[in-house]
Amino acid sequence: MNNLLNDLKTGIVEFTYVKLNGEERNTKGTLNLEMVPKESHPKTDIISGNPDMIRYWDIDKEAWRTFDINTVIY
Repeated sequence: MNNLLNDLKTGIVEFTYVKLNGEERNTKGTLNLEMVPKESHPKTDIISGNPDMIRYWDIDKEAWRTFDINTVIY
């Protein structure tokens, strides 16, 4: 999954993950703050006590979303 995280940090990535309810979610996202509107930049890097939970900017929804790195189909 390091490839996914590295790709998210540098650009926009299309990937799929399984949501908590079991549904697959196809998404386009990024971790590159240059691609996120300034007013939407996070106030903190901390999202939870679980390092497997990754917060990313959803390009289509124009909002922050979170996924479990262990559920990625990529």
